[in-house]
Amino acid sequence: MYNAAQRTDAPGKFLQGVESSVVHYAPSVETFLSNLQQADERGAALDYVSAIAVEEKQVYDYNRGNPGSLICAPTCKYPPPIEKLVALYPKDGTLVADHPYAVLAWTDSARREAASDFQRYLERTEIQTRFQLEGFRDQRGQAGEVLKQQPFYDPSEPKTRWEPPDPSDLVDLLQRWSDELRKPAHALFVIDVGRSMAAPIGGGNGTKLDLARRAAADALQDLAPKDVVGLWTFPTTDRSPYREAAPLTTLAGKTSAVVSSLQNVGGSSDEASLYAIVRASVEQVRASFATDRINAVVVLTGGGFDLLDAAAAGDLIAFLRGQREEQRVRVFTVAYGPTSKDVLRQIAESSGGWFYDATDPVNIGELLRNALSNF
Repeated sequence: MYNAAQRTDAPGKFLQGVESSVVHYAPSVETFLSNLQQADERGAALDYVSAIAVEEKQVYDYNRGNPGSLICAPTCKYPPPIEKLVALYPKDGTLVADHPYAVLAWTDSARREAASDFQRYLERTEIQTRFQLEGFRDQRGQAGEVLKQQPFYDPSEPKTRWEPPDPSDLVDLLQRWSDELRKPAHALFVIDVGRSMAAPIGGGNGTKLDLARRAAADALQDLAPKDVVGLWTFPTTDRSPYREAAPLTTLAGKTSAVVSSLQNVGGSSDEASLYAIVRASVEQVRASFATDRINAVVVLTGGGFDLLDAAAAGDLIAFLRGQREEQRVRVFTVAYGPTSKDVLRQIAESSGGWFYDATDPVNIGELLRNALSNF
């Protein structure tokens, strides 16, 4: 994208056009490929995304039913998709992701010798062939038989290979992307304050709710002034399904107020219906749906709610899957307790969002930041 932008008369306008088409962001390509696999199962792959920037190896893996690029032994987790990916190589050239082998200078002679022996082993023809059978190219950039036998790749490409951009150019581009080009968020945070969140963490960290509040407050600081954010908590003490701690509002000049509302969140011993909360939050975001923003819900819960209502669960999954793509609200779920992992994964997948496992409370800060990296 960097090189394509540099070849236009108005690189900023070019990049703005690319960003306006973004469905959502993600920390890795796996998120998109897994969501695409889910959409393909529903017969809706072509409604999810039109193009994804991926490595050739990831195209090969996805097409054999392996969106996570895991080791398939003997078969992959999923069947091959109905709609397969086709690798398109930019006509004006592309960067190449290599896998360098480096021996650090401070290692002793015995370790350097062992590293050299291992390098020679990796460079043997039979070992390079094994890499090629997994969809990689060999050390000389030559494609193996698996990339030659299928019509989805072109082993003769790329004909033009770009040198990596100057680091200072990348820094400038990333800063401009963050300040001007990034598609802003329209997101509602839904945080569980029920009994399960009162469990002590240990190590002087207070309760699970205390740690979650601090982690969420830190994560919110990463959002931009142009982002629209709201905050709900559940359950409540007055039988309402949720409490609106902060309405959906642009963060400009209000980040500290939203963070303050988060710090003032109190716990509750009442029960709640997770399924009803998720549906209500999605409907709330959809009521003010913004086509020029990434519309999403982030749900953090420690569990402890009734998971036995199969009818309610089925209704929610059908509701999330049945959303029209042009008004889809994606749900990103964070499991803060082991009892809720499976249902939260289902909710995220059926909405086209992503699931994060924070059953180890120590990871809650990192995982909340990962969740926010989707927008």
